[in-house]
Order: sequence, then C-alpha cells, then structure tokens
Amino acid sequence: MAFDFGKLKKNVTDAANSAVKTAQKKMPESVKNSEAANSVQSWMKKADDIAKSVQEQLPDSMKDIDVKSSFKDMAMKGSQAIAKFTKQSAETDKAADKALAEQKEEHLISYEDAMRVIFCLIAVDQSVSEKEIEKFNDIGRQIDPLFNYYRERIIEECDNEFSKALDPEDYYDVVRYYVADIIRNSEVSGDKAINGKSLYWNLLATAYVDEGYSEDEKRLIRYIARQLDIDKTITLEMEAALKTLLAIDEEEHYLQESGRTYKEVQKHMEDLDDRRQAIMQGVFALVSD
Repeated sequence: MAFDFGKLKKNVTDAANSAVKTAQKKMPESVKNSEAANSVQSWMKKADDIAKSVQEQLPDSMKDIDVKSSFKDMAMKGSQAIAKFTKQSAETDKAADKALAEQKEEHLISYEDAMRVIFCLIAVDQSVSEKEIEKFNDIGRQIDPLFNYYRERIIEECDNEFSKALDPEDYYDVVRYYVADIIRNSEVSGDKAINGKSLYWNLLATAYVDEGYSEDEKRLIRYIARQLDIDKTITLEMEAALKTLLAIDEEEHYLQESGRTYKEVQKHMEDLDDRRQAIMQGVFALVSD
C-alpha cells in the first residue's frame, strides 16, 4: 500500500501547531511563577508523543530516520526561545514601569516651565519688584544657558494668562490654575529639566529676595509644594536653611560695614563662610535625594 505523505504532513503540522500553542500559553505563566522547567518538560513530552506518532506512520524504507531526536531538538530550541522572549519582555516592562514611576516621583519639570512657575510666583501678588526680576534673571541664567533666548516669550505668555482675571479677586486663582497646568503638562526633553525640590528651593529664594514676601506668595508656594508632592518636613527644612543663610548674609554685611579692619573680623567671617558652606551642602543633599 502506498504511503500517504499528505496525511503525514497534516498530522505533523497539526501536532506541531498544537504543541506551539500549548507552549505559548504555558511559558509566560511558568516564567512568572518560576516553573519554567515543568513547562519545558511538559512540552518535551508532547514533542516525544508527536515523534512517536510520526515514526509509526513512516514506511519501512524510512524507519531508520530518527524522528524522535529531531522533534525533541526542535521542541527544546522552541521552548528556550519562548522562555527567553517572555523573560526579556517581562524585564523590559518592569524597567519601563520603574522608569515611569521614578520620573513621576521626581516631578521633573523643564527649564522653561520652571521659569514660568517662578515668574508666576513673583507676579501673584500683582506687584513685581526690581529685586524679584533680578533674582528671576539670575536663576534663569544659572539653570539654563539658553534662558535669555526665551525669557521675553515666557513673560509675555504668563502676562497673557494673567489677563484672563476678570477682577483683582480672581487674580490669585487664575495664576494658581495656570501653575497647576504648567506642572501637569511639562514636557521634559533629555536632561533639560530640574526636579521638584530644586524648583521649590529656587521659589523660596525668590520669595525671600525682598521684604515683600506676601500672603499670596506664601499660599502659592505651599500649593506648588503639594502639586510637586514635596513632604512638609522637607519644605520646613528648606525654609529654615534659607532663613539661616539670609541671617548669615546680614551678619556678614554688618561686619563689612562695621569699620573694623579685616584682621579684626577675619575669624568671624571665616566662621560665617564655613556655616554657609555646611548649610548649602545640606540643601544640596535635600534637593538631590
């Protein structure tokens, strides 16, 4: 009787497809549950059954073909490939989730948006002093060498948003909503961004630059801290550090204007500088943590 190669081909194809589907269903779970070995063994048994079925259908002239070894080798390579792919996919997904979580936790904000938020702060009380503008310019140039290229544009954009206030009573809310929108939608490109704590420190430095730290500025800074998910203990530490730095600056200025010689005040000045450096190291640790 003639050997039916068509039937053999169909049986082999059906059996192989069945084995692959079974492996594809089992391997992801086995990887997740650390039971890959059991799943591979199961698939290897199915390959053995397939090989046996094929071997039985071979004509006598082809009985010396080692179908079993060939199928087992194919099955092993297939199982290993699926296991490797599944593991790599799981690791990639895990790494991506971790990166997104870290970015969300840090609340990175682009340089331009950071400067928008700072301008909102100095304008929220509807009174912008020369010292505040100077501080705004200094911070902008410190964090971004390209600041001067977009400075006028972001001021104009902010002013356009502020003009939406229908009356003075609405002004704070208009600024607050704009700040929330800036933080929520800030698009970070490469390393052109600062984290939320760095932004908060610069906001504090701007607010304390003159004697006009208004209630609206205080409200907005507290609101921004909440938007950036900055712990209250950190905000208090930063504010205490800034006040201490300002006190050191004031004392240093007093010594310089006291009329005493440098030799007379040298030790005191050096002590003040040491204190300043220690505080700034602490601030750096806070914003970098």
